[in-house]
Amino acid sequence: GMLTAGVTVPLVGIGTAAVKTATDFEAAMSNVRAISGATGAEFEGLEEKAIELGASTTFSATEVANAMTEMAKAGWDSQQIMDGMGGVLDAAAASGEELATVSTIVADSITTFGLAASESTRVADLLAQSANAGTINITDLGESIKYIGPVAKTMGFEIEDVVTAITALSTAGIKGSQAGTTLRSMFARLVKPTDDVAAAMDKLGITLADSEGNLSSLNAILEQMRSKFSTLTPEQQTYYATVLAGQEGMSGLTALLSMTQEEYDKISVSMKNAAGTAERTADVM
Repeated sequence: GMLTAGVTVPLVGIGTAAVKTATDFEAAMSNVRAISGATGAEFEGLEEKAIELGASTTFSATEVANAMTEMAKAGWDSQQIMDGMGGVLDAAAASGEELATVSTIVADSITTFGLAASESTRVADLLAQSANAGTINITDLGESIKYIGPVAKTMGFEIEDVVTAITALSTAGIKGSQAGTTLRSMFARLVKPTDDVAAAMDKLGITLADSEGNLSSLNAILEQMRSKFSTLTPEQQTYYATVLAGQEGMSGLTALLSMTQEEYDKISVSMKNAAGTAERTADVM
C-alpha cells in the first residue's frame, strides 16, 4: 500500500500541470483563431505547427501560439505565419528578448519593406547580426525601423542598407527612436527639399538619383555625401548637416558621415552576409 501511495501523488501533480498547459495552449490557439480568422484545415495546420515548434525549440507551444497571434495582428494570414515562424523563433532565441515583441518587429519589418513572409529568416538574421555588431538590441531596432520605415519604403531602400545605417548610428550612441528620427528627418528633407535644402544639395553636388533617374541605394547616397563632406571644414560640416538633416537629425548625420568609408563598408558587408546568424546565435544560447 505504501508504495502505490508514494507513486500516485507525484503523478497527480504531473497530470494537473499537463492539464493547465493544455488549457493555456487551447486558450492561446483560440486567440490565434479569433485574430487570424483561420478555420478548418488552416487552423489545424497552425495548431500542428505550434506543437511541432514547441517540441523542437526552446519555446513552449503556448509561447509559439502567442507569437502567431502577434503576427496575425500585423496582418499576416495563416500561410504567412507558417512560413515566417521559424525565422522569428531564431531571432527571439538569439536575442533572448520576448518572443511576442520579436514577432511583432519581424512582422512589421517585413510589411514595411514589402518583403515576403518567407523572408523572415533573412530579417531575423539581419536583426541578430545588428544586435551582435552594435550596441543595440532587437527592440531598439524595431523602434528605429518604425520611424524610418515609411520613408525607406517610398525610396525603395533595402532593409540591409537601412539596418547598416542604424547599426552605424548605434556605435555613436544614437539608437532606438533617435536613430529612426535622424534618418527619417534627413530623407524626408532630401526627397522634398525646401529651397535651403535644395541649394545645399546643389552646392555640395548631392543627387539622390543616377543618370537614368533611378533612386540610388541608401549606401550609395551616404557614400556620396561622405566624400563631399570630407572636403569641408568642421564649421561647414556642422552647417550643412543642420541644413540637410534638420536640428533633430544633424548629430546623427554628422556621426554617419564622420566614419571612414572603410568602417562603414565593414558594417555593410557584415549585414549583407548575415545569413545564418540568428540560427547560429540561437544554438549557442
